Amino acid sequence: MKTKRQIIRIDEAKCDGCGNCVTGCHEGALQVIDGKARLISDLLCDGLGACIGECPQGAIKIEERLAEPYDERKVMDGMVKHGPNTIKAHLKHLMDHGQKAFVK
Repeated sequence: MKTKRQIIRIDEAKCDGCGNCVTGCHEGALQVIDGKARLISDLLCDGLGACIGECPQGAIKIEERLAEPYDERKVMDGMVKHGPNTIKAHLKHLMDHGQKAFVK
């Protein structure tokens, strides 16, 4: 069920497909597809905007809109295969943004 929440928006006209945002997204919500960064799932975007600082073109912003709720379990399912250091980095990311509920 969609709810109104904070989530990223990518301005396709500004995006040059560099991929910096993809590496900045701990949750794995972004991929470069057809030369542009794309949000592949609302479920994976925590709306905290770690990717914003990685975009040299200023193509990413946070907006409030209807979106599927963020699903920390789906994010963790994807991270487990990358090993314990990836999980630790993600947990640090959550703590740095005061997201204690997701850490649990």
